[in-house]
Amino acid sequence: MHTWRLEWAAWQRITPAVLRERLALGADPDARLHALGNTPLFEVLARDGAAEMIDALAAAGATIDVLNLTGQTPLWEAVRIGRRDSVRALLRAGADPWRPLFAQWSPGLLGMCGPLADLFEDLPGAPRLGPNLREMLEYADILIESYASWQGHRAVGFVAGVAEEDVLSRLGALRGERAGEEPAGPGYEAVHVATSPYGGVVLHQDDGAALVVERCCRALTTPTGLLASVSAGPGGGTYVHVWRDGRRVRHVEPGQEPGAEGPIEEWLCHFGDLSGDYGRMERALAYMSMITGVAAEERWTREAPHHRVLVPR
Repeated sequence: MHTWRLEWAAWQRITPAVLRERLALGADPDARLHALGNTPLFEVLARDGAAEMIDALAAAGATIDVLNLTGQTPLWEAVRIGRRDSVRALLRAGADPWRPLFAQWSPGLLGMCGPLADLFEDLPGAPRLGPNLREMLEYADILIESYASWQGHRAVGFVAGVAEEDVLSRLGALRGERAGEEPAGPGYEAVHVATSPYGGVVLHQDDGAALVVERCCRALTTPTGLLASVSAGPGGGTYVHVWRDGRRVRHVEPGQEPGAEGPIEEWLCHFGDLSGDYGRMERALAYMSMITGVAAEERWTREAPHHRVLVPR
């Protein structure tokens, strides 16, 4: 059988004409193309002319609900990247929207919880989203929107179950004393601490990333306490660290799929969504609010009285 004879870069600019030519020469529509186990259906989802190429692959006998090595189907990936045209074409080709892939999450349920909901909610077998889930989705979206204007903070932490004076004491213990107002010298980072009017304690840094460093997170949650913190790395990575009672229980990036073990709050805050409809920092902060019950406004972090604590890097 003829092989595709297309390198990775060629798949990034694949056209319907090239795809039909390869199929006519006998290329396998279910060929596994690289280490992820993707077939041609996966590779065309985000390209110009995606719907036409999906139709051509379906006509050539491609397995519509094929699984790659990460447990995704083409329909799942099309929903994840927000390609309405590809979703329509895959559904037209017979893709199963209700097949659970990660715990209870199916491509259709994932779609119903996002901007492509109209493509799924009237399909046969569509689950009914109860009022509690709808309220949680609406709340998550409100939180995401509320954090969209945040700028400048390099790292942010929300602490629940621990009073502000205990937070200050635990941070001060990292250097063996209560930190004063002296300028941060070499080897130290400044952490700003205040009790949120919405409850809980908010910490933030305009520079540095002590709030996601293990010794700081452990200190803030030992012997008890819940901390969710996020750092926007210089390379663009935005990682959330969740610590409870001195132990890290979750480390996740908003662009990363939660997986079967992911808490529902990550799904509600659209973790794993690569469509570009949601920013990563606002999703991270919304998730942190949902799991800790702590919230804040950016203006408040700038204007409210707060303590400035120096901690070692």
